[in-house]
Amino acid sequence: MGAVMSTAILGEIIGFSAAKRIQHKVGTRTMMILSFAVLCFWLITASYIKQPALFLFFMVIAGTGFSLMLTGSVAYVNQRAPKHIGTTAQAIRGAIQMGLGSSVGALISGALYQAYGSAVLYRIMSVVAFIGFLLALLLRSMERSREKNIANNF
Repeated sequence: MGAVMSTAILGEIIGFSAAKRIQHKVGTRTMMILSFAVLCFWLITASYIKQPALFLFFMVIAGTGFSLMLTGSVAYVNQRAPKHIGTTAQAIRGAIQMGLGSSVGALISGALYQAYGSAVLYRIMSVVAFIGFLLALLLRSMERSREKNIANNF
């Protein structure tokens, strides 16, 4: 477990180091969409890995996806929350993402692992990440459409 987490941290270092450049190049929402794609790829790939050494390599991808999602969610809340409640908004984001999300995720993942094993767990979670990816694309499309309508009305 120590080697796995150490390798994931390497991915997080890469992701956190590149996040600002990625965000400036493609935008916050697109960076979050990219993180869903990275995590989906990692989860589906991890479900087929049989060699522990290969799993270590793919943990770099997991760490990168996690860091882009975390950085993107912080930036997204920062951009949208009124300045006078920014800290409160970040606290709510953190409680949902790291508190509720981690707790519910661990509970569901534990039950799935017990019932079906790790390969099925990773495949199911890749579907969940893919649904998140599709929802993020849909929301981005709706936001762009709304912005065009606003611009056309002025």
